Amino acid sequence: MKGFVERMVSFSAIMLFWYIFPVIVLFACNFLVSTFSLTERWKIKAPDLAIPFLFIGIHELSKDSYDESIMPYFVISILLLGVAVALFQAYYYGEILYRRYFKMFWRLTFLLTFVLYLAKYQSLSTVIKRGDNRGNTLWENVPHNSPLRGVFLLFLGVI
Repeated sequence: MKGFVERMVSFSAIMLFWYIFPVIVLFACNFLVSTFSLTERWKIKAPDLAIPFLFIGIHELSKDSYDESIMPYFVISILLLGVAVALFQAYYYGEILYRRYFKMFWRLTFLLTFVLYLAKYQSLSTVIKRGDNRGNTLWENVPHNSPLRGVFLLFLGVI
């Protein structure tokens, strides 16, 4: 746990970008879906397009936060989710239709990704409020003359 807290304290503009990355991606995907009428043509929604980008965001954010990626664990979770969806559909519907299976699986993958991002936001707010093992809060570690201080204050308001 000691390495985790010390690593989280080194907050930077890059980490801020990866924390707001899902919001940017969802707005961009929503713009693409509405511009190209993807919902009417192929029944594609913004979260369907956002999933690959969110995978990249999770990888980068976990690499910056923990010094290693949590993607292998996340991929295992997604594979287990696929098995669970298949078992659910086989039990509930008595059959597995590919179209329904992949649609349900892809949308639940988005929910799992979103929950993982919320967990990362929670871990950041915990470190901000409690501080590191030396008793310094994250706010105290941002230099007073840093342009990042205003952005950090804005980000604290969002949390």
